[in-house]
Amino acid sequence: MNVYVVRHGETEYNRRKVYFGWSDICLNETGRKQCITLKEELTYVKFDEIWTSPSIRTMETAKIITNGQALKIDDRFRELNFGEWEGLHYLTIEKQYPVEWKAWGDDWQHYCLPGGESFMNFYERVKNAWNELKSEVVRQKEIKNVLLTVHGGTLKVITLLEKKLPLKAYWQIKFPLATYEIFKIE
Repeated sequence: MNVYVVRHGETEYNRRKVYFGWSDICLNETGRKQCITLKEELTYVKFDEIWTSPSIRTMETAKIITNGQALKIDDRFRELNFGEWEGLHYLTIEKQYPVEWKAWGDDWQHYCLPGGESFMNFYERVKNAWNELKSEVVRQKEIKNVLLTVHGGTLKVITLLEKKLPLKAYWQIKFPLATYEIFKIE
């Protein structure tokens, strides 16, 4: 079985290069065009199930790629919750939250973002969701291809898990908007 894990298309927040995880932002025109291109690239794949984060941008990405097939929504596939930093550029955060910014830089894995969550909470949440998705679809022998539309951080965590990489590799993994990785599940 193949799981195609797709990062959503561009939003205005992506364009502005601000932090956002739980902010519900829709795709912009560029993002919709990116998803149409991705749909054409994946036109040869028949998806048996479509899973997604509950964010508007991921659901919109999934609907464009699959012509509106039914979605299985799992909250645990959401991006990291940046809390009070949602919608802010890192230069603004560094200026308005100097103590918190330094604390996060010193211990990015365990520091809980103001009003948000820690990376380790995010990592465990995504890990649990990913493992349950794999278990559920493997039990259904007729499923061959699954589409999962998520966020950049979520896709990076799944990559860490599947490739058995150390947590510090998180910062070296890059997935441009509207791209995907295929994971073969036995």
